[in-house]
Amino acid sequence: IFSGWIYSDSPNSGIFFFMKKQGETGYFTNVDAIETTQKNNWVYLEKKVLVPANIRTINIRLDNDGGGTVWFDDISVRRVNPSTVSEIVEEKNYYPFGMLHSGYNFAVNGRKHNYGFGGKEYSEELDLNTYDFGARNYDPSLGRWFVIDALADATGQIHNSTYAYAMNNPAYFVDPDGNCPPGVDCVGIMTKIANFFSNNTKATGSAQGAHVEPLDGGERAYGFKAQGEIENYDGYGTKLSGELSGFSGGYQDKSETGVLAGEASIHGLKAKATSKNDLVETKIEATLFEGKIDGAIGTYSKKNGKEGSIVSGNVGGYVAKITTNTSITIPDAFPVIGGAKIGVTRGATFVSAHAGGTLEATTKQDGAINFKAQVHYGFGAGVKYGFSYSSSNIKK
Repeated sequence: IFSGWIYSDSPNSGIFFFMKKQGETGYFTNVDAIETTQKNNWVYLEKKVLVPANIRTINIRLDNDGGGTVWFDDISVRRVNPSTVSEIVEEKNYYPFGMLHSGYNFAVNGRKHNYGFGGKEYSEELDLNTYDFGARNYDPSLGRWFVIDALADATGQIHNSTYAYAMNNPAYFVDPDGNCPPGVDCVGIMTKIANFFSNNTKATGSAQGAHVEPLDGGERAYGFKAQGEIENYDGYGTKLSGELSGFSGGYQDKSETGVLAGEASIHGLKAKATSKNDLVETKIEATLFEGKIDGAIGTYSKKNGKEGSIVSGNVGGYVAKITTNTSITIPDAFPVIGGAKIGVTRGATFVSAHAGGTLEATTKQDGAINFKAQVHYGFGAGVKYGFSYSSSNIKK
C-alpha cells in the first residue's frame, strides 16, 4: 500500500508508484498512481498495489500537474502481507538535488545497494561520492556535474551554467543521462547550422585539365579549369560561385548588327568569386600574368532588341591585377526606381602597363535603360573605376 496526505490550491496532484525489474535500464515498466482533483483541503489518498515477483526496485514520485502550490505529508509505502517473498530491502529519501535526508534512511535488509538517486550507481571510491549518469558524473552535494555539458551551445541551455543539473530546477526537470533534460531544446547551434545547410543547400562543381572551349564567335584554350557553385534556398536567392583557371588564351568576335566588337587575352592564373542574393551581388577577380586587348564601337539597331551606342577600347599587360564589382538592386517597393540595379567597379594593378575605357548607353524595346562608364590606366601601378546603372521598369 502507498499513501499520503495532499493539500493543493489547484487540481491534478497525486502520488505515483513506479516499479522496475532487475537490470532494467529503460523507463519503468509498471506504473500506478493515485490523484486528487480537490482544492484547498487536506485529502488522504491510499492505494493497494500488487507488486510482481520480478520487481526489484520501487520509487515514489510526487506530482503537481496543476501549476499551483501543493503540500505533501506522511507519504508511506507499507507491505501488508508479511508472508510474501517481496520485502523492502532499502529506503532512501532525497532532497531535489539528490542529497539524502538525514536522521533516517537506515532501513537496509541484506547487502548494501549502490543504486540510488535517479536509479544511478553511487560511487564512494576515493571519497568522490558521485553518481554515474552515463554521460557525466554528478555530485549531489554541489548540485553540479563534474564536467562541462557537451550540449552547452544548445538553444534551450545556452543561458544556463554548463555544469548545472536539471536546468537548476530539479523539482520540474530530470536529467536521465547527463546530456539534456527531456523537454528542453538540446540541439546545438552548430548542429542546427549544419542541418540548415544540409537541408537547404545545393552544391555543384566540376574540374577539367587541358581542353578547348568553343565560344560564340571564337574559342578559348585552358591548361586547367575548375568551377563550383553553392545555392542556398533561404528565401533570399543566395548563391556563391567560384572559378579557377590557368594557362589560358583565346579570342571572341562579339560583333552584332551595327556594332563592331571583339577581344583577345591570355593569362597565367585567374580566380573569380561571386556572391549574390536578391539585393546585392559582389564579384571579385584576381589575375596573375595577363595580357588583354578588346574594343567595341557602333550603334545598336532595333534588330538587336535595344537601341543606343557604345565606344570601348582597352589594352594592357599585367603581372598582378584585382578587380571588384558590387551592384545593388533597389527593391520594387520604391516607386519609379524600384528594380533598378546600380553597380560600382574598383580595381588595382601592379607591375603593369594599361589604359582604356568604356562608355555605353542603351534602351531596350521594353523601355529598360542601361548605362555603363569605366576607365583604367596605369604604368607600374594602376587603378580602375567604373559605374553602371540599369533598370527594367523605367519606360520611355
